[in-house]
Amino acid sequence: MAAEKKKLDEEGGFLPPAKVVEMEDHIKHLERMSGKIVNLRTLMEQDITEKGDLSQYTHGADDLVLKEFHLPVREEVKLVIRSKDVIHSVFMPHLRAQMNAVPGMSTVLRMKPTITTDSMRTVVKNDAFDFVLMCNKICGASHYNMQMPLTVEPNGAYMAWLAAQKGFQVAEPAKAESAPVDTSSATAPATAQVATTPNALNTH
Repeated sequence: MAAEKKKLDEEGGFLPPAKVVEMEDHIKHLERMSGKIVNLRTLMEQDITEKGDLSQYTHGADDLVLKEFHLPVREEVKLVIRSKDVIHSVFMPHLRAQMNAVPGMSTVLRMKPTITTDSMRTVVKNDAFDFVLMCNKICGASHYNMQMPLTVEPNGAYMAWLAAQKGFQVAEPAKAESAPVDTSSATAPATAQVATTPNALNTH
């Protein structure tokens, strides 16, 4: 917008006064907005440093981003489904379960798988069989690729798989550096302190 106005001025172009005012107001608006732009990563790091676990930015740090999905057999599970762009649809055809993902709200699906993937492979006589989780709404150019294998397994195997997953933004615990210990003077002060403590002297 500013470049367009400058070009017209240089070329002796004419703009109606109302258009000139509109462009100048828009330029001022852009300048005000640019002054409010912050580095989100810096803001997040500062908030986490100051507030620790209470920081709003740590709430999703343990979310799992997966290329496969696991469920425990004969256990009721609750899926809370959200979308940040367009309508999708979580569809597990073999389990006859489907729920839309709607921007701006959460939808909930409760279900209880009744047969494991291994048992289903025996039933269909196909060792390569997998349940599948896919999007059942034509949601965009990448819709065709929105699917992943779904494994139904005993609870113990499911918990072991879940424990092995890493959160989206969980920091690895820092390794504490061991400081050199001076053993020559460590014992004497401690002994003297105990000997001069009233409680220690009055134990009998």
